[in-house]
Amino acid sequence: MKMVLKNIRFATLIVTLIFGVSVAFAQSAADKVYNIGLQLQKTMSVSAQNQAIAKFTSAKKLYDSAAKKAQCDQAITVSRNIISQINSKSSSSSPTKKPNGGVGSSATVQAAKPRLNVNPPAFNVDCTERTLNVNVDTNIDDWQVIPIMNSDGSSFVTAYKTGSKMLEITLPVNNQATDREQTVIVLNDDLSAEINITQKGNPNVVASGGASSVSGNVSAGDVRLSQDGRNIDITYNGVPFKMIFVESGPFYMGYTDDQKAQFTHGESDEGKKPHRVNITQNFFIGETEVTQQLWNAVMEIRPNENPSVQKGDQYPVSNVSWNDAIRFVNRLNDYFRQHGINYRFNLPTEAQWEYAARGAHKVTPTVFSGSNNISEVGWFATNSNGRMKEVKQLKPNELGIYDMTGNVWELCRDWKAPYSEKAVDDPTGPEQGDKNMNKVRRGGSFEEDDVNMFRVSYRRRVPIDSQDYRNGFRLIMTTVD
Repeated sequence: MKMVLKNIRFATLIVTLIFGVSVAFAQSAADKVYNIGLQLQKTMSVSAQNQAIAKFTSAKKLYDSAAKKAQCDQAITVSRNIISQINSKSSSSSPTKKPNGGVGSSATVQAAKPRLNVNPPAFNVDCTERTLNVNVDTNIDDWQVIPIMNSDGSSFVTAYKTGSKMLEITLPVNNQATDREQTVIVLNDDLSAEINITQKGNPNVVASGGASSVSGNVSAGDVRLSQDGRNIDITYNGVPFKMIFVESGPFYMGYTDDQKAQFTHGESDEGKKPHRVNITQNFFIGETEVTQQLWNAVMEIRPNENPSVQKGDQYPVSNVSWNDAIRFVNRLNDYFRQHGINYRFNLPTEAQWEYAARGAHKVTPTVFSGSNNISEVGWFATNSNGRMKEVKQLKPNELGIYDMTGNVWELCRDWKAPYSEKAVDDPTGPEQGDKNMNKVRRGGSFEEDDVNMFRVSYRRRVPIDSQDYRNGFRLIMTTVD
């Protein structure tokens, strides 16, 4: 038996060395589930190894990377080998039972093992809007719920913990012709369970062809598009907004010399690396931040139901998290897709945001977006009296984009991480977030009084689920084939 335990410990040590169990808390929900499996694998019992295999299998489904999937397969193989060794030894040597039927000389009282299960673990529902209720069978209090982003960064559900043993998941109408799937993870530091959701496609939606560019006016459903020079005017369900054309090209991103002129402290170490970035594809960016009027139209809600603390049609929508912004983007894309309009929306990458804020190909660099005088182009604590303002009240930058300096922080697509010092094409940030799941936000807000925070190169982190009352966002738009 000592030899078996020695072999098992050796196998566990190999797994630890290969897969980095000693690494800090998981960088994503998939990593978290995977690391739970590794912790279970250390427990020398068949039950623990079977649980570990279940975790590795779940993590494999969540990973996009082929290398990560292979890593899960290897971990599953190790657990199966451990089970084989335990079973082999048990069959050749079994413990002597006492007359009372127990093993050993006396019974022991053990504390209840932590448990975390969900019921039901899966839903297959029609295309209509609905709320799903899930019972959480657990004896722990500190569990969390996380909708897992799909490979394209989308997530169509919203999940809330509504009690110590209850979970509520809301689904909007599926306006696509095809089925869609989503996974929701319930977890704490040691255990996890998953809920798999399939929502049927909408039988009333018929796929149709569309134009890849705007020629004259294009109408589809409740959307109208028209050309304004190189920019595009869009009306969605009666709400107009403009997308500004941004031509591709190179620029230096980060704490460049023009960003240092007025300041003594400047950027943090992770942002102090000016590096050459090449934006290889043209794109469009919102003339303004997404307004509450547009948010209400896309999300199909009444004006008093939007999340902003300070309400008004022409104010930016605020008090939104990164996840909230992605839900908005997905709904807009679903509508364009089903009506055959070949444009797609997203949050800007950090590089796209800074490139547009700097004015793309303009000749003279400025500290803020469009000026070296912050009061000309941006709302901050001094000139806003600590209150959010309606969009388009100050000067735009050289491209005709308003409010990239101040008013509300603007969420970007990227996970927060230090810059590379190397030249790069179309950077999108790291594949996974840090342990705090931080995204990037840019531009400053109406509440900050440190003008350093409003420089076009300044970066700030924000947790992915933080509904900060100063958070807003701006759209980008690209063409699709």
